[in-house]
Amino acid sequence: MKMASACIINGLHVIQVTINTHMGHVMEADYALVHREVNQKSGRLISDTHGKCTAGPTVWSKETLERLSALLDSMESDLVSRHFKGDGEGAEENARTFIGGHETPPQV
Repeated sequence: MKMASACIINGLHVIQVTINTHMGHVMEADYALVHREVNQKSGRLISDTHGKCTAGPTVWSKETLERLSALLDSMESDLVSRHFKGDGEGAEENARTFIGGHETPPQV
């Protein structure tokens, strides 16, 4: 009978992030525990994942939430420039005008 060797978990990898901005910035992330090591013969990195875990909205640091807020602001700015013309400031001729609808994401 072959003996199972102990797995040494020495890292983690975030797999998916879900952000709900309806009532503040609520973020959850799915992640996997990881065993990483370098193959001594080939020099290649070996990475094996073990299980899936979920981090709820209460685990994030103030710094992470501030970065999330900046990321969301940047994303919304990118999207506004794709769907509106004008800067939304000042006189009516500069007001934002809707120029496009929903986009169809490229098929991968």
